[in-house]
Amino acid sequence: MGLIRLFLACGVVLAHGQDQVLGPLNELKGLELSIDPLWTFNVLGGRSVIYFYIVSGFLISFVLHTKYPETGKGTRAFFWSRFLRIYPLWWALLIAAPLLGEPWGAVHA
Repeated sequence: MGLIRLFLACGVVLAHGQDQVLGPLNELKGLELSIDPLWTFNVLGGRSVIYFYIVSGFLISFVLHTKYPETGKGTRAFFWSRFLRIYPLWWALLIAAPLLGEPWGAVHA
């Protein structure tokens, strides 16, 4: 299941690369570079996001059902594990983003 999510996340990254990296580069240099959809079996951008949410929703409900008991204690343990998985990275990015300044490789016209 993790490999499917990784594949879909790569589709999202490639779509962003197409729009935010190759688009400005093509305009600046007069090129016609693009990402071949066959690399991702035509699962780019919006499709990847939708499939990623479907797979992630199934995975979270599966983990909730199999790993945690159906009690208040199990529910609290589930949400605590989600909290520990999400917020430390969120705070690290919140602190690092202003320190990094502009995005790397930003193209200025």
